[in-house]
Amino acid sequence: MQKLKTATVTWITYNNCGTFLQAYALQHVVKSFGYENKILDDAPHLIDARPIYRKVLSRLKRIFVSGTRMKEVRSCYTSFREEWLETDKDTGDLKKVSDRYDLFLCGSDQIWSPIIKPVNPYFFLYFTDKKKVAYAPSLGSTKASDEWKSCVKPLLQRFSNISVREQQGASLLSVLLGRDIQAVVDPTLLLSAEEWKPLCSDRIMPVGRKYLFCYMLSFNARYIERARKYSHRHGLEFVLMGLHREYEGLSDNVLWGGPSEFLSAVCHADAIITDSFHATVFSILFRKPFFTFQRFKANAWNNQNSRIENLLDRLSIKGRFVKDDNIDDVPPIDYSKVFPLLDKERERSLQYLSSSLKN
Repeated sequence: MQKLKTATVTWITYNNCGTFLQAYALQHVVKSFGYENKILDDAPHLIDARPIYRKVLSRLKRIFVSGTRMKEVRSCYTSFREEWLETDKDTGDLKKVSDRYDLFLCGSDQIWSPIIKPVNPYFFLYFTDKKKVAYAPSLGSTKASDEWKSCVKPLLQRFSNISVREQQGASLLSVLLGRDIQAVVDPTLLLSAEEWKPLCSDRIMPVGRKYLFCYMLSFNARYIERARKYSHRHGLEFVLMGLHREYEGLSDNVLWGGPSEFLSAVCHADAIITDSFHATVFSILFRKPFFTFQRFKANAWNNQNSRIENLLDRLSIKGRFVKDDNIDDVPPIDYSKVFPLLDKERERSLQYLSSSLKN
């Protein structure tokens, strides 16, 4: 019997560890169910609403300022994409894309975020009348404008099955669409630590050298210094992921790499401090002591804290989300209590995805 051909829309152009790893995870699971799957190249369909002068400055900075370190990082992402992701690069003509596949999925990450303007209909599968399933796209925010709602409502009404990553997003869309919307776990949580280990690069530190891994999406000097002091107090070397040029020289051990290097750093770390949703996810999967610092102020217009708070609340470890610098009095994590909750959420989410693809 011929396998059903499925295609996924999600971000795979932006170089972000979590972005690439969630794309891999969903594809891995869909294929394990017995379907063919390709991730559609989103590059031809991205909307850059920045003023022209900002686009030019960004391009010039990338060419002349980024330096060899960031080129090294881009090379790591290219290697990961070629080795671990099955993509369809011929996506310029979306009518032909629609004809090639039997079913389409919206993958995870913040492809449905109300904060991102304008709304990009590509990530709502406007171009096809084939069956459409959404697995864990994230709104990222607890609020959405009336303009966003009126724009996405007719697009979402064409989906046969919709789930999102956060409960707040599920509630918002349930009211908007007048139907039940499920909250499911991020695709990365559908896989176990053992399933992630083959994707790890070689160890970033020799065996026996204990370290704290610091992964900060936003450059925050205070948070980085807090992490450094914690590592020194606990006798750990300080390893900082090089996500920005400004990180050069902030540690004797700055890690420049992509998703595989990130996974290896988490897998072998003795503690982790981050402000990232996906670094939080992998800290949990690999059963690490971790702290997640608040990245956005509670009243900020672009507040995306709900995705982390929702995850930690589901697993009854809300205390790991640090809203100030105090991490000295936080009790250790009892993973024997966390994983039964995670296993239950994982099984429920896998059942949703499996039944959505079948029905």
